[in-house]
Amino acid sequence: MNNIKYYNLFILISTFARNIIELFSMIILYKMGFSLKDIMLFYIIYFITCGVVSTISLFISSKFNSKYILFFSSFLYAYSFYYLSNLSCNLISLIIFAIILAISNYTYHPLRHYYAILVIDDNKNKKIASILIFNYLAIILASYLGPYLTNNMGLDIIVIILVISSLISIIPLFKLKKNKIQKKVKLSFKEIKKDKLLFFIFEQGKVIFLLLQALYLYIYVKEDVTYLGLFNVILGIAAIFTIYFFARSNNYRFRLINSILCIILILKINIVNPIFLLILAFFEGIGIKIFEVVSTKNIYNIDKVNVIGYLIVVELIFCLVSSFIFVIFYFINNLKIMLYICILFIFICGLINPKIDKNN
Repeated sequence: MNNIKYYNLFILISTFARNIIELFSMIILYKMGFSLKDIMLFYIIYFITCGVVSTISLFISSKFNSKYILFFSSFLYAYSFYYLSNLSCNLISLIIFAIILAISNYTYHPLRHYYAILVIDDNKNKKIASILIFNYLAIILASYLGPYLTNNMGLDIIVIILVISSLISIIPLFKLKKNKIQKKVKLSFKEIKKDKLLFFIFEQGKVIFLLLQALYLYIYVKEDVTYLGLFNVILGIAAIFTIYFFARSNNYRFRLINSILCIILILKINIVNPIFLLILAFFEGIGIKIFEVVSTKNIYNIDKVNVIGYLIVVELIFCLVSSFIFVIFYFINNLKIMLYICILFIFICGLINPKIDKNN
């Protein structure tokens, strides 16, 4: 097997493990009695911590074998949901959970990007497409099994599944060739041009929309995690369909499709019929995944740059922008208005439409 196949195996297993519960984590907090404002505070603390942890994780990975950081991340991630199962409904417990989850996630996500950049050396469109396909295969599986496990098994069993799956996912990384790993850290702004930077900033609207989507569906459409799982399965099927046909080339009209996506999202938050929304989910999935194809290419299409330094800058942009948005949302305290703002940000991304090297 070559590097990309080992990496895709890592993505498949680790993404599955990390989405079994996390897709529904905000629903769990809401059902415990935390308010919308409390959840916004959770995300403020979460993303501030993520910015710090991602920087430390990437810096440590330049000095030590980053796979051992992933071992630590796997155990802490499972513990974070064990902690959630015993969480008291107070702000101190919520803040502690946000910090634990942030540490467990951002000792994983930046390294995931790091290894992706290392294995995407040539034929970038094809490799990026394969990474995205394996990612959404895992999300479909987690969306299908997550509600079943949550409703029918104790959290202790789920935590064991998380630990075992996460640890198994790391094994393929030991097979990767190490010839491109960079040991020096130099903060890199070289690859972040103005259009790329603006896209990084406004694309957080899409990230946050997806974070809040499950909570919106649960509150306004149907109080059923099985329904949320089915919704995510349909999104995942649309994603694989889209990636297979579009991600391997640059022959799509992002600005037009992104505008249609925004119309679909506006319809979504003004319609409460569960069946119609499942139909709409497929078309939303197509638009969201084309957006993510552009976003992923925007991150991974770099050349002759200090990878760790570049990722530190990128992750800091993501985390600081997201935390700032959630500060604003904390004072807005209206879920529909928050989603409208996210849609506006998504629309602006279509206007920016960053230039991606068509030779890759």
